[in-house]
Amino acid sequence: MIQFKLCKNKKTDNAVDANYSSNDYISKLPNDILISILSQFDLQIIARTSILSKRWRHIWKLCDRKIDINLTDFIKNYGPLPPLSSHDKLRIVDRMHNLLTQISDINLTMIDQLKIRFPIIGNSSSCDYKPVDYYDVSISQLQSWINMAIQNNVKALELDLSAALVGSPSNSTSITVFSDAKFMSLVSLRLIGVQAHLSYKLLDYLLSVSPFLEDLCVKESCFGKEKGCLGELKISDTCLKRLDLINNGIQILEISSAPNLESFKFVENYGKPFNVCFKNVPRPSRVSFE
Repeated sequence: MIQFKLCKNKKTDNAVDANYSSNDYISKLPNDILISILSQFDLQIIARTSILSKRWRHIWKLCDRKIDINLTDFIKNYGPLPPLSSHDKLRIVDRMHNLLTQISDINLTMIDQLKIRFPIIGNSSSCDYKPVDYYDVSISQLQSWINMAIQNNVKALELDLSAALVGSPSNSTSITVFSDAKFMSLVSLRLIGVQAHLSYKLLDYLLSVSPFLEDLCVKESCFGKEKGCLGELKISDTCLKRLDLINNGIQILEISSAPNLESFKFVENYGKPFNVCFKNVPRPSRVSFE
């Protein structure tokens, strides 16, 4: 295990460097080896090494920038598995939100991968299944996370909202971002566990502002008018190369004007007939129906 000893006193940089010069063999390694080692950790951990010495101050910025904000990492401080109190849940969501805000304030020019995950803990998920333990997330919080991804040029984004209740069906505010700012950097998108009242709006929005999106996976989300109902989905005018739709309650699917589509996977386990229609789409080289 690699351990970093952080210096917390108020010595000058030169003094700190001197302390590390004698026995700090790691700092003597070439940059490419240090970058390879650091890239095994999450960005929020890597960034802490910047205070070690002058040598380390900017090395972390050269690493692969992958951020994974996972609900399960935040509930570990609360002892046994949920249920937690409503107050504790709000605090956990606030801490996740604050960490994302802090990362955004670093003003990174690009993030390779950003994951924001609210997985079901100890329970399987489906579109008509209400999680035993869920976490309230406001529309404004979700908007700010998407804003952060756009501003930091995220290339791959994963939103797992399986255990998150975003807004409410009676107040399904449109997803908007600063005068429709384009998500020019996004090439890969995964949406998991999006609720029925939000699924169309969120997917339509992200598709409309991401002109270079190539890889899209939507899993265990609801596209019916309400939980338990099958729905209809249309995807058009896209540069997608890969499209996976897995257990989303889709009975009618139409894909049009997708000239670059190479791989298509459609999975539904509801036991009812479904209809898939392609319009102005060359035949993908890999097609799977399950």
